[in-house]
Amino acid sequence: MVSDFAVTRSIDGGEGLEVVPSDVHVDESEKVVTLTVDPVVATTEDQSVVYSVSYKSGTPVAAPAVTVVKIPVISNVSIASNNADNTKAMIGDTITLTFTADRPVYKLSNFKLNGSNPDSFTNVGNVYTATHIVDEGDLITGEPASFQINVKDDAGIYSQTVESTTDSSSVTIIPKYARLSNIHIYSSNVNPSIANLGDTITVTFESDEAVTKLSDFKINGSNPATFVNIGNLYAATHVIDEGDKDGNATFQINVKNASGIYTPTLETTTDESSVVVSGIALHLATEAVEYAEDTRLQDDVAAAKLLVDALPADVAPDTSKANLEARLAAITAPVISNITVTSNNANNTKAMNGDTITLTFTSSQPIEKLGNFKINGSNPDTFTHEGNVYTATHLVDSGDSVTGDPITFQINVKNEAGIYSQTVEATTDGSSVTIIDKYARISNVKIYSTNADSTIATDGDTVILTFTTDEAVTALGNFKICGSNPNSFSNTGNTYIVTHLVDSGDTPGTATFQINVENAQGIYSPTLEATTDGSTVVIQ
Repeated sequence: MVSDFAVTRSIDGGEGLEVVPSDVHVDESEKVVTLTVDPVVATTEDQSVVYSVSYKSGTPVAAPAVTVVKIPVISNVSIASNNADNTKAMIGDTITLTFTADRPVYKLSNFKLNGSNPDSFTNVGNVYTATHIVDEGDLITGEPASFQINVKDDAGIYSQTVESTTDSSSVTIIPKYARLSNIHIYSSNVNPSIANLGDTITVTFESDEAVTKLSDFKINGSNPATFVNIGNLYAATHVIDEGDKDGNATFQINVKNASGIYTPTLETTTDESSVVVSGIALHLATEAVEYAEDTRLQDDVAAAKLLVDALPADVAPDTSKANLEARLAAITAPVISNITVTSNNANNTKAMNGDTITLTFTSSQPIEKLGNFKINGSNPDTFTHEGNVYTATHLVDSGDSVTGDPITFQINVKNEAGIYSQTVEATTDGSSVTIIDKYARISNVKIYSTNADSTIATDGDTVILTFTTDEAVTALGNFKICGSNPNSFSNTGNTYIVTHLVDSGDTPGTATFQINVENAQGIYSPTLEATTDGSTVVIQ
């Protein structure tokens, strides 16, 4: 009887748990008893199982350990489609499910891909692949396709059912769109990989069903000039014009099928064909130069120069860019720079009758002076140059008014081609010259002593200061020698002699002086405190 036997089961050395036999069988010899118990459920790990049996409360007897082999372990589960977007699949696409098993396995009948038996089930080593060709039976739900991996090993041990990927991959069934293939691009040029102005670029492709062109179907950014088909072979064209840019021609194939389903945009050929658009930039630059040559307007010249400058450098023997640059140079107005104005007056920002005002500037090219080139309203007295540095002078005379404002000038020149510069009326360094009232010019300033050594003066010696003026002058109250008023102030014509008798009140050292005079109009000359010949007198 079953109740006569007590059975315990220990798994992996754990505590023995009682199990109740479901059947007892005694053989004919009545010496061999077979007990039937519930099986140990296989897991993902091998299990060591030990049974102990006692009869009528006798001493338990342990059987040798037996191993319950683990179930097949499935890993590296991934799913993908052969669609251009491998996360999507439509009718005709193949969904591929791959996984790794830890031992050889065989597909069970409940192994499914989106509810269907796999179309193929193969393996390379322990890597298994199951495929399913999408057909009308695959519903469009917006949800990822389902699968159930169910396999068994050689011992008939079943794996657990696996229904999710380990890499988060998924495939969703989508409506069928037209499949495009054999995409090719070429030009009508002798060299089909190059397109110049007026050449026609053609894009061809095949479709597995009838399609119509969408508004965003473009070739090089433009709508196709034509779009035709013969059966499932389609061709779209574009004629190269001035709106195209140099470089690789682009395209965007955008079509829909009779059901209104859009094919994903395609922008590359399947045979690596390509077309390079060239000569457009050179054509536009040439046209711009020709226009500027006609108008001679500097705004047009500047616009043309931008296009010419943007051209790539010439590669021998091509001299296209250099030729255009030369043509532009011939019609480009001189550019005036480095403009400065100065006077030869002791104060080079002032000028009076008899002073010379000098205007200098640099020109970007050889030039000649125009009739409206003026300095303070007068034609230059001289106009010379060294290289591209030009100098114009004006001798100030009674016609130059004393206004208190800087003098004016207008630089107006033309180049050898007769192209006029823009009128320039301001310096680039902020320099300026202002006309002032005429004062006496003082020159030949010299100082000496009556001492035997004319560079030394002691008590009783006379220090003599001489200078020349260009007009009659009188001494001002602040005319000094050695800090004192002169002992005498006389002249012979325009040569003036001023003296000072040295006495004990003079401070030893270099004698000082301040020449301060005014002319007949009461205009003061600037104070002078140094000789023009370097002479000095030391008081001892």
